[in-house]
Amino acid sequence: ASLQPGSALAVTAAGSDARLFVIAEASRSGGAPGRDGGLVRALATAPGWLADSGGAPSCGSTDSAMTVFSTIVQRDIPALLPEVTEPDAAFFLIAVPVVAGNFAVSVLSSSSASYDRMAVVEEGVLAWKDRDHRFIGVPPFLLGGVLFQGPYKDVPDGTVLSIRPNARSRVYVVLEKSGSGGLVQSLPAQGWKAEAGAPRWHDTPTMATFGRDCAAGCVLVLPPTSGPQAVLSLIVVPCSGAPVAPVEVSCVGTAGAHLQQLEFLPLSEGTPWGCEGQRLTKVPEWMLGASYLRGLSTPGGPLAGTRLAVRAAPPSVVYALVEAHREGGSGSGRSGGLLPDALATAGWEKRAEAPEASSSTASAGSAGGPAAQLAVYARRVAAREVVAVPPLTEDGACIGLAVKVDVEAFDATAETSGGMELQRADMQETVIAWSDRLFRYAWVPTPMVGGILFRGPHSGTPSGTVITVTASGACRVYVVVEAEYKGGTARDGGFLQSLPQTGWRAEAAAPSWNDTNSTMKVFSLKAVEGAEVKLPPTVGDVVFSVVVVNIASSSDRLADELRQAFRSWDRDGQGGIRKEDLDSLLTTLCPALDDAGRAAVLAEADPRGTGKISYDEFVSRVILGSPGA
Repeated sequence: ASLQPGSALAVTAAGSDARLFVIAEASRSGGAPGRDGGLVRALATAPGWLADSGGAPSCGSTDSAMTVFSTIVQRDIPALLPEVTEPDAAFFLIAVPVVAGNFAVSVLSSSSASYDRMAVVEEGVLAWKDRDHRFIGVPPFLLGGVLFQGPYKDVPDGTVLSIRPNARSRVYVVLEKSGSGGLVQSLPAQGWKAEAGAPRWHDTPTMATFGRDCAAGCVLVLPPTSGPQAVLSLIVVPCSGAPVAPVEVSCVGTAGAHLQQLEFLPLSEGTPWGCEGQRLTKVPEWMLGASYLRGLSTPGGPLAGTRLAVRAAPPSVVYALVEAHREGGSGSGRSGGLLPDALATAGWEKRAEAPEASSSTASAGSAGGPAAQLAVYARRVAAREVVAVPPLTEDGACIGLAVKVDVEAFDATAETSGGMELQRADMQETVIAWSDRLFRYAWVPTPMVGGILFRGPHSGTPSGTVITVTASGACRVYVVVEAEYKGGTARDGGFLQSLPQTGWRAEAAAPSWNDTNSTMKVFSLKAVEGAEVKLPPTVGDVVFSVVVVNIASSSDRLADELRQAFRSWDRDGQGGIRKEDLDSLLTTLCPALDDAGRAAVLAEADPRGTGKISYDEFVSRVILGSPGA
């Protein structure tokens, strides 16, 4: 594009939603800034724009390196790019049609109190499923959210509710102040914020509202209720401006013109398969509830040359359903060339179980049997990661796609107070360190390798920015910040003072990057599952990155964390701690370990029942598996 300073572009997607990519020159030979018209810096700090980590096209010149930013553009709603501020801008735009999955939330209850009935929050909405009480005076921030209607009072003592949305959301708990099951006291203690306003279900204002943000695919666990009765409702409101829809599927090539025919449905027994009016039967339990893309397996099917790609906001498992065998005809399935080898060669794993496609007039197990046998291949993907299905090589494919949140995956989020998106990447040597410049980390300390790197702009984060980190499991959060700069002033954003003052530990080693004049420093903090870690506000210019490492990702990491925690308990330096202290420590570091599991670990740690445990011996035998003395 050749635009004058002061110009701005607006892009409108017609026919379907689209993912809009901006490819701009990030740098030239010798590390000189690229001719991007100021767009790269602006996009790196603009809310809703995602720095894509999947690589950038080459412009054919070895003197120029490109970078990519993208955002989701809703159909017929213009997306405005930042204003060009410099002459000689070198960038181009690509719009890829996508079909976006709907917002969905799952709520699990540890007791007989179920919250499986949903309604859109509006004035007069039914508050509970077993009473005719209705919410009035609903605050504006709750309108349009998803209300999970549970029982009015019949919530058993000790009930624990878990909420998992498939997109970034704010979760609200609406409580009766005098009958909250103890949640009025326990929610603030776990970081929930008291909101200004609550709905009423009668004339007297007796309700209170607490809210907390939840990242896509993460789980918020409420404290257990206390007492035989609790009057509460759950409301989940999706956040606007997210750079990734809950699920996106791009379908380009000969099938791109039919994108309007595609829609997402919850996968269940009897879901339409599409080919000759068939329906899915014998759906494996582990696939139920997935977001299923309906419309790919229509008569005639997508043609050769079609390319499908999936991107999900949370960590997910993507399933490709392919017709492997059909009754009648030639007997071979219409796989579009994906079988027998294309999916497996591309890294997809075949599952032993698969649904069957049965005609709408026959039931599973009938004399006629299924109309088609399907094969299922799966790929696990990280949050926002794009996974591509191999290109179809044959016309008339009978295929389907399903996406389900990966409940076993470790995930972390880092969100900024101003809405600026931080790009995610795997922390390894030579990884690109920042989103708007192609500088790379030349060396990475071993404890940080394999963590999730969150990178923003190089020296462009607005002063006063607060970063909040959450994770789905116990983790260690690292902040890498510039500590010295030869011949100049270090761009530390105040972190060199504020992090140690707020309990962060200084680490001995730090990554290095292209600029040998710059010396980095690392601080770290351990966080338990579900905890919010807030960095101090930045002050002035800052060059930094955030890395989140799963403590349980390796036995060595877990052993190191345990040793450090043991030493904090062993204040007299005797090399041992009390059994009850170890029980408390395990509860903090391993929240998924239940009472029976902790009891087994404690028995292994103290086989003679002395009540005193040598932590070096415990770590070596129980965690690392070395033979005991």
